[in-house]
Amino acid sequence: MNISYNWLSQYLSTIPAPQEVADKLTMSGLEEESISSVGETFEGLVVGFVTERIQHPNADKLSLCQVDLGTETVQIVCGAPNVAAGQKVPVATIGTKLMLPDRENPAQMSEITIKKGKLRGEESNGMICSAAELGLSNDHSGIMVLAENATIGETFVSYLQQQGLGNSDTCIELNVTPNRPDATSHIGVARDVAALTGAKLIKPEIAELTTVNPDFEVSIDCPTCHHFVGLRISGVKIEESPEWLKNRLEAIGLRPISNIVDITNFVMMECGQPLHAFDFAEIGGAKISVQQTTSVEKFTTLDDKERELPIGTMMICDENRRVAVAGVMGGLNSEVSEKTTEILLEAAYFEPLNIRKTAKALGLSSDASYRFERGIDPNGQEWAIRRAAKLIVEIAGGTIGGMLKVQTQPTPNTQVEVRFARINKIIGTKIEEKTVQNLLEAIEIKCESIADGLRCHVPTFRPDIEREIDLIEEVARLFGLDNVPPPSHTKMPNKLPKFYQPDRQKSKIQQVLVANGCRETYTNSMLKTEVAAMFGENVVETLNPISGELTALRTSLLPNLLKVVAFNQNHKQEALSFFEIGHVFQKSEREDVLVKGYLEEEHLIIVRCGETQTASWNQVKQSADFFGLKGTLNLLATELRLQPLKFKSVEAILGSEVLFDVYSGKRKIGKIGILSQNIAKQFDIAISLHFAELKMEAILDLVEKQSAYKFISPAKFPKVDRDLAFVCNKEIPADDILQLISQTGGQLVKKVRLFDVYEGDRIAADKKSLAFGLELGADHTLTDKEIEQTINRIIQRVQKETGAVLR
Repeated sequence: MNISYNWLSQYLSTIPAPQEVADKLTMSGLEEESISSVGETFEGLVVGFVTERIQHPNADKLSLCQVDLGTETVQIVCGAPNVAAGQKVPVATIGTKLMLPDRENPAQMSEITIKKGKLRGEESNGMICSAAELGLSNDHSGIMVLAENATIGETFVSYLQQQGLGNSDTCIELNVTPNRPDATSHIGVARDVAALTGAKLIKPEIAELTTVNPDFEVSIDCPTCHHFVGLRISGVKIEESPEWLKNRLEAIGLRPISNIVDITNFVMMECGQPLHAFDFAEIGGAKISVQQTTSVEKFTTLDDKERELPIGTMMICDENRRVAVAGVMGGLNSEVSEKTTEILLEAAYFEPLNIRKTAKALGLSSDASYRFERGIDPNGQEWAIRRAAKLIVEIAGGTIGGMLKVQTQPTPNTQVEVRFARINKIIGTKIEEKTVQNLLEAIEIKCESIADGLRCHVPTFRPDIEREIDLIEEVARLFGLDNVPPPSHTKMPNKLPKFYQPDRQKSKIQQVLVANGCRETYTNSMLKTEVAAMFGENVVETLNPISGELTALRTSLLPNLLKVVAFNQNHKQEALSFFEIGHVFQKSEREDVLVKGYLEEEHLIIVRCGETQTASWNQVKQSADFFGLKGTLNLLATELRLQPLKFKSVEAILGSEVLFDVYSGKRKIGKIGILSQNIAKQFDIAISLHFAELKMEAILDLVEKQSAYKFISPAKFPKVDRDLAFVCNKEIPADDILQLISQTGGQLVKKVRLFDVYEGDRIAADKKSLAFGLELGADHTLTDKEIEQTINRIIQRVQKETGAVLR
């Protein structure tokens, strides 16, 4: 969204410099993308004051002028007949570059640099300029005399801006987020600047309409059009727009067309309400209706292109034909031309989703559809059409006729209550109650006091404010996020161990994974609804999606990370290991949620695929596998001092081919699995991919419950090693047998490890051999009898519960 600094200043009692405006808007959530000068900069020109004028002693047509430049008084030789003491004039100081007619060829312009010199023996330190020399007019008769309110020493550009002259301007490009449709206009941005600087917001005048019976008809036969306003103006003259209007549009990158069209564009950029002007003579039967197409049709838009309209396209129609694609672009058959003398102005409110679908289907995006898609003010149509009517009468002449309003669905202001205590708790500040009210009222939110806060009447141009937290966000951004003190780490709850801090533990997780060869990623929290449903249940869809690719909140971190893997793989990066810590969302009936009906959780995901070790003369090629990822999780558990992890096989769902639940003790903390080939193919991944997705809340909760490190004295008595190998069915997890050994051995079994897995021709095809190493010990020297009894108990239990046999 391009904002003209000169244009913006028309709606504010005072305004800071352009860069300061851009900085303040950025800190309040309207991020500056770029800032650039537009038109003539008039660098080096200042406002001077002629304190004295005398005749040049050596030339009848020259004058010696003493000119006050604000910082110094200089002598300038001037040849203009109208120069006189007491005048405020534009002065080109030493070093200024001007484009002036060439002396030898006056029809050609050439650049000159103003230098200190002598004219007929008298010193001259600058040049007093005419409007023609500055390119502001064709008047060569004398110097340009400025208004009396000009400030001596100020830049000439500032003077022109204050007077609404010239085309020198600054364009600020803002990145307007989809939830701020009010900021797609100069008045909307000015409203924020006024609140941030304490300036007064000045709204322009609109036309006063007398009671006139409209001589045309309007009907709405479409559920996605809620409000339509039409106004007839007769006796207009279509011609080129005045300079000030052309300068305004050109400053933000719009091409002037004609006075009527330019005014509709100007008002749209001023207040955010798109307008359209029809040639009234081309409106059949003086009737306008809003309809939806019931079949595929052809229609030629203003850009002279025939387009195929899909079923359900919202159209503006007269008695006989279609005349505009509603909310997107007008039709060639009713455009305003040089022959037009009567126009029908139209302002309407269309549902954002319908306009977005239409614009996407047609491959046609316009300034109007950009605003309709985000949701304009549903009650702003009359103001906009009256504003345009006033400008049309002033610029194009004409007489205002009758206005007709049709509204099928009224939109009242939203009432939201906000608590002062909640504001300060969320933001972490102590903002005065009066300050809160002043900040909200500065953006035109009317407030009334209630017991512990404010009842706020939110205007309809802010559809994004629906809940208490939305108002708190407004207070925070207007108060200034840079004024919010940083959180204090000394206020951790006393019940937590000293070593436990969530941020510290997250940092530790990141360090462990990076040291283990993983790279951290940050991906979008939005994705397609269909994709979200593939990886989770109870999908949360957005009401007003900005894109068909971003229609739902993610139910898992996996799908967007798969896109990262595919991108890297397609760029010949084969060995890939990534992790991300982020939030996932789903609908929920749980009571312990921050927002009723919705569950938000923080997850950790790790994905690995490709080669982990390249073949060379002293090592063999190795690829990422399931056991390597298990090892990474076990390493992470060890570093966080969690209980040893257990892996329980479950039904493969949510895009997996193999899936295990991961437990620490009795607490389930997540899942680990292998991506299914079908999902891999959909994401254009050609190699086997392994993933683990864990719940951060569960991990941090377990960390919180751990005690500090325990130190164990070295064993005073010798330990005994024994090996056991069992042949069992392939489906039996090795961890099940390992746990049985540990439980059955009790205090005597100090450690158990799996050191060999064998499948081959020496055992049945449906069997496998698992070999375990046991370390036994006690607070005395173990006897052969104790060792034998323990080993026998273990063998018997493993055989009984798993069907395995000792190899």
